[in-house]
Amino acid sequence: MELLGTFEEFAAEVRIAQIAAGEKERELTEELIKQAEALKSGFSGADGLFKPSPGELEERIDALSPEAKGGDGSEFCRHMEKAWTILRRAERAAVNVCRFGAYPKEALACVNRLCDLVKTVSELPAGEKPSPAEKIPVDAPAFESPGILSDGLGLLLAKEMAEAAERLSFGEGKSVSITVCTAEGIPILMHMMDGAIPISADVSRKKAYTAAMLRMPTHEALSHSKEGGAFEGLTSGGDIILLGGGYPLKADGRVFGAVGVSGGTAAEDEKLAQFLSLYFEKRVQKMTASGKEKEH
Repeated sequence: MELLGTFEEFAAEVRIAQIAAGEKERELTEELIKQAEALKSGFSGADGLFKPSPGELEERIDALSPEAKGGDGSEFCRHMEKAWTILRRAERAAVNVCRFGAYPKEALACVNRLCDLVKTVSELPAGEKPSPAEKIPVDAPAFESPGILSDGLGLLLAKEMAEAAERLSFGEGKSVSITVCTAEGIPILMHMMDGAIPISADVSRKKAYTAAMLRMPTHEALSHSKEGGAFEGLTSGGDIILLGGGYPLKADGRVFGAVGVSGGTAAEDEKLAQFLSLYFEKRVQKMTASGKEKEH
């Protein structure tokens, strides 16, 4: 059902916003994801319950409203604004399914109030972000590897990224394939989750290769392949594939490699690949900061 998929898309966008969030905002976004999951469960018929109630959501909105200042143009606010537009689609889909009387009246009210809450959160100042040395997108094992990035992207970090992607995908009930490659497009790691469709492995490899060769996300390359674009006339073929889900891995202005994701919808693959590119950047910043601390 479109409605359930939109809740998943919303959660993925909020997780991207978390990367740019301060501690308080991270707690709020975790709360929003749990609320969206509860609504998804209610609409899927898993428990038939719709929670939190509209009244509880209104209380949360009232508590946060005095702090809402229209946003500050930060990366966090931009992603939360996008998450709000996604949830508005869920609200419109909910209107359609509730029209037939299959769900209680409070179901639509819950979605509506959650939309209002997300809008309020998108207008909060982003607050002080944790430094890269203190916080990275998801919990990850610390490791000592001084030369891991001296000549390019290493296997250890590629494995860590695949594990982070698997945790995120598993939490959303998805099975995907992930490929991490060098800046020259040579695969370092190909990771296929249980349940991923067989073709996703090769497609993820091609997405990573394309992002590495073109030095841009594959969905952007698709746009540039159209008339008047920088890559006008470029089409999928060989190892080049113009589908969303490939992202270059950059840090400090340098391209270290690329990542390709396949197995979900185009939007899901793109969001997970973007998450991994941001994860990589934060991880490199953390490693660099740790190295500088040791020098002193």
